[in-house]
Amino acid sequence: MKINIQTKLISYITIVIFFIAIVAILLASQAVSKGFTEEMLKMGQVVVNELAEQIANPLITGDTPKIELLIFRAKQENENIEYIFLLNREKHIMASTLQQEYSSKYHQISF
Repeated sequence: MKINIQTKLISYITIVIFFIAIVAILLASQAVSKGFTEEMLKMGQVVVNELAEQIANPLITGDTPKIELLIFRAKQENENIEYIFLLNREKHIMASTLQQEYSSKYHQISF
């Protein structure tokens, strides 16, 4: 079976277009992913700044229950947040939204 030049040319052009489309899709998805990640980081920074203002006084007075209440509330208000934890100067967790059974383990971790 002999394939004419026109068929070969169309086949090659189709293959090239297919690969260009795949590369374009990969580049577009990478750009969207990068933009999404940057947006999530900005949103996280806003939440951190708001939370820092709210917990300043309870932190100074050592009101740990109030701090935990504020971080749980911040987590509930932001559906994209998985967990929040607050580190002390020694970089140990002093308050977190992690589940109670895991919380005691994480209090021993240094960051």
